[in-house]
Amino acid sequence: MAPDGVLERTVVYQGEVLEVPCMPDMQVPGEPQPMTWRVWLFLHCHETFMQPHRKAGATFQLLRRAGWWPTLSADFNAWLNACEDC
Repeated sequence: MAPDGVLERTVVYQGEVLEVPCMPDMQVPGEPQPMTWRVWLFLHCHETFMQPHRKAGATFQLLRRAGWWPTLSADFNAWLNACEDC
């Protein structure tokens, strides 16, 4: 656990050891549309201002470096397949 109380998980990415936050399956307070922290993180990795709707590989690599949860891969595939623009 990090000093600020956030649960973290060690992830090895391209030979580098990273500590990433464990994303909760809870609603993000204050968002105009209800969404969980996991969906919020996916959208921020996939739909950026400079590169809207990144390709699957780039989005997944960003997501893995930004957070972790047990069903990350399955959720990623479901959300990417549900993206109407992709």
